[in-house]
Amino acid sequence: MEAIDPIANLQEYFYSCVREAMAHQSVEASPETEYYLVQLLNRCRNTEYLHCKLDPHAEEAALCQILARALDSEKSARILLLQKLGDIALYSAGYFPESLSRKLIDVDYYMQLGGTAYSSLANLLSHRFQQELYAELSEKFPVWVDILSEVSTQSRGHSHDDLLKLYDAWLKHGKRSALLLLQHHGILPTDSSNKSH
Repeated sequence: MEAIDPIANLQEYFYSCVREAMAHQSVEASPETEYYLVQLLNRCRNTEYLHCKLDPHAEEAALCQILARALDSEKSARILLLQKLGDIALYSAGYFPESLSRKLIDVDYYMQLGGTAYSSLANLLSHRFQQELYAELSEKFPVWVDILSEVSTQSRGHSHDDLLKLYDAWLKHGKRSALLLLQHHGILPTDSSNKSH
């Protein structure tokens, strides 16, 4: 059994993982967006953050319910709900894409709703740096999904099952991060559809 190295500072760990994934995928981001991704990973280690109940007595809300409530709320509540929606969609699609493959709703649905949430948020906010941050999160949403996907894969190690899941992610969704990680492990997949995401 492999020894597990303790992590002294989780935020620094996430920061190095995000920077490494960005360098590996040749992705550039504003410092604010980079910081946001690190903070998102840090917030989501508490799984409570990923749950959203629109009513204390109701079950956890689906993404479309959060969006509907946001559009029907006053500005301050709308801002919070749109951020929550974008964050849940980004983290779920990036960090746990395999869990979405077992559902009727796939990763593309999460990317569409998440990108829309961040775009709406950018239009609602009055501070320029916030507008630019959420606009960048929205415009490059699939890129951030790939970054979080690589962080997730690196954090969990690379068993044979992990490599098969990477290959499956590349075949089904053309995920560039999956292709790069496979190549890093000496696997050069070929596919006639020539996918690149």
